[in-house]
Amino acid sequence: MNSLASMLTPKSIAIVGASRKRTGPTGMLLDALAAYPSTPSLCIVNPSGESIDGLPTFRTVAEMPDAVDLALLLVPAAATETAARACAERGIHNMAVFSAGFADDREAVGTERQAALGQIHADTGVRILGPNSQGFLNLVDGIPATFSPSVMPAALARYFDGDEATAFARAKGKVAIITQSGGVGFALFNRGVARGVGFSYVISTGNEVDIELNDCLEFLLDDVHTDVVLMYVEGMHQPARFAALGARAQTAGKRLVIAKLGRSPAAARAAFSHTGHIAGDEHAYDAVFRRYGVVRAYDPDEMLDVAAALSLCPPARGRGVGVVSASGGSAVWMSDALTSLGLEVPVLHPDTQELVRQQLPTFASIVNPVDITGAAAVGAAQVLATIAADPAIDIVVLSTTIANVARLDDDRAALGALAADRTTPTCATWASRYFPASSVARRPSRCSCGRASPWSTRRPATRWR
Repeated sequence: MNSLASMLTPKSIAIVGASRKRTGPTGMLLDALAAYPSTPSLCIVNPSGESIDGLPTFRTVAEMPDAVDLALLLVPAAATETAARACAERGIHNMAVFSAGFADDREAVGTERQAALGQIHADTGVRILGPNSQGFLNLVDGIPATFSPSVMPAALARYFDGDEATAFARAKGKVAIITQSGGVGFALFNRGVARGVGFSYVISTGNEVDIELNDCLEFLLDDVHTDVVLMYVEGMHQPARFAALGARAQTAGKRLVIAKLGRSPAAARAAFSHTGHIAGDEHAYDAVFRRYGVVRAYDPDEMLDVAAALSLCPPARGRGVGVVSASGGSAVWMSDALTSLGLEVPVLHPDTQELVRQQLPTFASIVNPVDITGAAAVGAAQVLATIAADPAIDIVVLSTTIANVARLDDDRAALGALAADRTTPTCATWASRYFPASSVARRPSRCSCGRASPWSTRRPATRWR
């Protein structure tokens, strides 16, 4: 059986069933491949034989002079079996099937089509991603084998002050996504980039006739470019195999963050209709997740909050949190949120209190949480640096309501310096709005910037432990 690496790092790609329609999947796929730096050699297979974008074009797969590393099948569901078998007979070892209408189809013909694809895999050993997949994005090598518009430099550049030339490089990082829903997976990628999270891979498995979640997870556990794996899961074919991989991840220090859907009867029905997956027993999933330290996320924002915390910040030594705010009410709210999940907001050591006292007005609260008030002569980051040195503090959190752009930029620079200089996890939330308004280019490096709610900060903070 081929290694998954050969599919995700192809040197040559054939687009089978390509169309001249620029607004459809072919156009989006070709635009994405042209925009990324490490585009493999490309060819087109189309019965008309008409050239597209000047690429080598063949009427059939059999006419191709050489086998390619990966075939991307854009043909309709009814024609997929024939196209897939032709690719296998031509010596192509990897293919991604984009069309729906297989196990996700409520008619019996869909189940038959999926079984036929499975038989091709069984007969030839060809690896199949999908069907009903949106392909993958390999940011490590710069290969976008997907028609998702969210991977385009123009879409990413919105978060980097409009700079398309560097958007791809700046979206790279050590978080990977495995998803049974391509739409959800690539939306998570795009929203994650907007939050300052960097990614290594996005892999859409779809109906999983062959390559399934566990195959992708096994690949990513061995991948030096990935430290955190996000997974959107509707159902698992091999729960026991996942448990073994969960144990491997725990031993290797790689963190898994999973949104396991299908908890309600309605969601379970939708999951089966969407990808043909059976949701499975929720209690069994929860038990496995707890045993192997898997973080279960319940909405996309929580998943990305945790991803940011795990990928941008070092692990915490303990549960003590130092909270700094320019709003007394925000400090109170944040303290309740943090302690509700077992974290602690301890009283600062008298020596630390004296140092803080020297920095702040006489009416400021200095015990923890620290309310620097709106009249402080120093910035919040300076106070955070002071309390971060306290032996009882393992995590520092800035929770503020300030909306002044100049003040935010000052805090951003100071927070970045603080986070880069220390091993204490640093988190910042602005109750007035996201920080900054439209760009991650100015986000503090190595600092997890959360959403407006204190309650959105508490779950990520617990995951540094």
